[in-house]
Amino acid sequence: MAGPGAAVLAAGLPPLVAAATLPAALGLGVLCALAPTVAACEGLGPLGALRRSARLVRGAWWRTLGLTALAAALALAAAYAVQLPFAFAGALSLIPALDGGFVHAVLTALGAMVAQTLLLCFPQLSAGLLYTDRRIRREDLAAELTGQSAQSGEFSSA
Repeated sequence: MAGPGAAVLAAGLPPLVAAATLPAALGLGVLCALAPTVAACEGLGPLGALRRSARLVRGAWWRTLGLTALAAALALAAAYAVQLPFAFAGALSLIPALDGGFVHAVLTALGAMVAQTLLLCFPQLSAGLLYTDRRIRREDLAAELTGQSAQSGEFSSA
């Protein structure tokens, strides 16, 4: 996503000109949003995953943008909501009578660790669901999955 802006800045143009590349960066970012999931699920290399992601996103660009932005916003809100009590408890431990400098550091670090876990994992999980949705809609993955489950004996109606 940073490619267009970085190219403008590397050319020596002012940062305000780099802001004009934000739509191109957003477009590229959405086209490549499913690339990590594609690489993990299909075992493709970096360029193959980027191409496959762009193919899957084509025709559903706005949906991909909306769901990716919603997942990022939800992860950010959840991370903030989780980190806030730890920060508050850490701040209370700084009361001089409690002598809690170490307690403050531990609580703040623990809250930050839980928040970072949410920020890193939730958007990728939603990208995995979006990837599966795109394959079901575009490539009729549902019929293939149903056939595989029937062959393995799962979901039998006994």
